[in-house]
Amino acid sequence: MNAAQLTPLADILVQSYNETAVYSRQFTADYGQPPTAIAKVQHLLAIAQSFVNKSDHYQLCPDYTELGKLQVVDRETGRTFLVRSNTAFGIEDARQQILFPAELAALATPIIMVIRRFHAAGLDLSIAGTRQQSGRQRLVASGPATFVGTWPYVPIDDIESAFDQGTPDVFKEVGPADEEAEDSGEVG
Repeated sequence: MNAAQLTPLADILVQSYNETAVYSRQFTADYGQPPTAIAKVQHLLAIAQSFVNKSDHYQLCPDYTELGKLQVVDRETGRTFLVRSNTAFGIEDARQQILFPAELAALATPIIMVIRRFHAAGLDLSIAGTRQQSGRQRLVASGPATFVGTWPYVPIDDIESAFDQGTPDVFKEVGPADEEAEDSGEVG
């Protein structure tokens, strides 16, 4: 899989991140303190779900939306993508290696895990295959993640505005948008 194939999803995630920065600034102005990390992550995912619903490229998988999960189907290729944070992926990977080694019965699934990592320069996306333990709904990575690419917060065609001294630093407002509690449930 190459970066071009994930660009529509990356664009949705970057837009959601930028909108979350606006939310964070407004919350801070209204209440005198920034929102919690989990509030920012849940806001980001809710915005991303909304953008997916408006997209012609993706269809939102509704099964886990109330739980703050982001799973989409690419209408052109039929591929299903489950988006997870880099932190959640790392924690889950370590946990799975101890509790459920690859040798235990697990079925490979066609769903591709997309691992997101926001940092000061933009959004990194990596991918991994998924597997599912017998009798469980939860998907786990079937192997190590493969880096796909980095998408900046400001589109290349809008680069002049990136140098506008009045432009707020979105990474300062939102942060890495990763948290440990995101994937603590059994679904997804």
